[in-house]
Amino acid sequence: DAARDAGEAPRGRGETIMLVEDDEPVRRSIARTLLSAGYKVIEAPTGDDAVKSCESLKNAVDLLLTDIVMPGISGVTLATAAREQCPGLKVLFCSGYTDEMLGLDFLGVEKPELIRKPVDKGDLLWKVRETLDK
Repeated sequence: DAARDAGEAPRGRGETIMLVEDDEPVRRSIARTLLSAGYKVIEAPTGDDAVKSCESLKNAVDLLLTDIVMPGISGVTLATAAREQCPGLKVLFCSGYTDEMLGLDFLGVEKPELIRKPVDKGDLLWKVRETLDK
């Protein structure tokens, strides 16, 4: 892709992203990157917090960006619950674990959208845009 090769990170179009990450410095860093690119960000430190937010926000969230392995409910369980609340919700998983450790046949999705930690800002913005545009 020519734009990607030129190093131009895609911008948000005002979409709302629910960011679920239990590691506060990582969550803040990702939130800053998304906000500076033109996205609205709702931060949640746990899957349980995110489920409560999803219930109150209904269809106001365009993308769920969630860590997979967290205390309490996992990102996979969260994604399933969030999609029950908002059937068209796009989901992007984030993890520092390998595919083998995760067992990537979750959600009945053959190849779930996934970005690796540590997260590169440019890669993050590209993956978010690609996931939203699918």
